[in-house]
Amino acid sequence: MPRASRLLELMQILRRRRAPVSGQELSKALGLKVLQQPTDMPFGFTLVVEDTDGHRLRPFVLAERPR
Repeated sequence: MPRASRLLELMQILRRRRAPVSGQELSKALGLKVLQQPTDMPFGFTLVVEDTDGHRLRPFVLAERPR
């Protein structure tokens, strides 16, 4: 099936950061392709994964004082 030409990234804001997680663990456990390893950014902790349909998913925990 051809992929859509438009890119959509879904974000989900989480209330708190749980245990540290690696992209490899996510990939194994959920079958997701990791596009951005879990990392701290100026706005908070985030990562980006792609599901089997090509949707990009970005969960993140907002920093206490985002820059």
